[in-house]
Amino acid sequence: MNSRHRRTAYRQAPSNGDMTRDMLTTPAGLVFCTALVASVFQIYTVAVGGFYVPLSLALSMLCLLYIAPSSIDRRVMLMALLYMATLLVSIAWSPSFSAWANGVVYQSLFFIGLFSFQSMKNNDARRSAIRLFLLAASANAIVTVIFRIVPALKMAYLSTSVRALFINPNTVESVLGKNINVTDVSKSGGFLFINGNTGAAFNMMCLGMSVCLMQGSNKRGPLLLATIFLSSIVASGSKSALLVSVAVIVIAAALYFLRTNRFLPLLVVGAIVVSILLVLFTSGIFDKVAAGKFSQDTAQTSSYRVGLLQVAGILFRQNPILGLGFGGWERKLPSYADFYGLSPEWPPHNSVVMAWAQAGLLSALVLIALFGYILTALIKSYQKTSGSFRPGGAIIAFLCVTAMSLGDPYPLFGNSSMAFPLGCVVAFGLRQRATVKQAVERRTSRA
Repeated sequence: MNSRHRRTAYRQAPSNGDMTRDMLTTPAGLVFCTALVASVFQIYTVAVGGFYVPLSLALSMLCLLYIAPSSIDRRVMLMALLYMATLLVSIAWSPSFSAWANGVVYQSLFFIGLFSFQSMKNNDARRSAIRLFLLAASANAIVTVIFRIVPALKMAYLSTSVRALFINPNTVESVLGKNINVTDVSKSGGFLFINGNTGAAFNMMCLGMSVCLMQGSNKRGPLLLATIFLSSIVASGSKSALLVSVAVIVIAAALYFLRTNRFLPLLVVGAIVVSILLVLFTSGIFDKVAAGKFSQDTAQTSSYRVGLLQVAGILFRQNPILGLGFGGWERKLPSYADFYGLSPEWPPHNSVVMAWAQAGLLSALVLIALFGYILTALIKSYQKTSGSFRPGGAIIAFLCVTAMSLGDPYPLFGNSSMAFPLGCVVAFGLRQRATVKQAVERRTSRA
């Protein structure tokens, strides 16, 4: 293509604003954009059986209408169906039906986001939907920083009724005044999260999504968004988020620079070792800056998590195959909480333990298999996609959320704010499958 043709093509290319407007004029595009933006703000206004249901849930469920089976990775579909089947069967031994229904519904959102976004063939439209999501999420990231600088604003916000629109009132009532993480002025989750660690995980996912949008010369806007989300991670006060961010960014960078090397597995192992050393080095710096408080806080929170794992080991030996059912962990933990110095209201703080506790050993094993397959597919997509940060950003988002879920109280696929957008960014990072019709058209054009 000569320079005159390139200039003409550049002039004819739609701008970001035009693409977003076009996206909002189609029914599917409007549903996706609205569902993603609603995933940020939630908007709790309706209570069903005493449990508040966010607007985002209904909008995310609407995306079921746009799933095209021919576009979906069949292995992921089979593992997803098996995982959801383990959750459905667990009602037979779940002591709490409301907890079971809530868990099944929210854990389906990840797969709805993954399969429906994978079915959308227009990459520009998908990019516009993610951009709108990030612009909405940046509001919470900015408030996270403000709340950390002026903690009195955080406490004033938590005492008003406005927070019930964005944070599940049931959750607030169960932890406000009991959990030090909520009222601790050194923690900030913005106006969307009462738990600073979960808020940090959300912003880490958004950081990865910002990287997904970087392409060619169009990096200024995504880079600004990435800076905002990175600042909010620091402001969250989450020590684990800072350390996980360092490790995952190192791994993603190594994959970027070494993705054409045939010894990639060995190099990835090397990147992991380097990231661990950097994490230890970063921890040492934080500890010196905080005059030893960083290591003290880390030791205390680590002791809590070790205690939770010890309780999980006891409960696993009692019922290894079926688990405890939804609500079973909450019934069993108080018997051991005092001995291990734990709060009786604490969930497992580990997504694999949570999967076993809710639906048994098979559920936990399928969850691990899903994680491994999705991560492997993203890495392969990264290796085969040249000149694009999209798969790398998806790896950052997926790895960060996964790593945080191994030490925090949310299930990997079931957080109300993260499940649907996480599925979308994973789909965005994977190479799209061509339908049979498209494959025939390509062969015909080549002939």
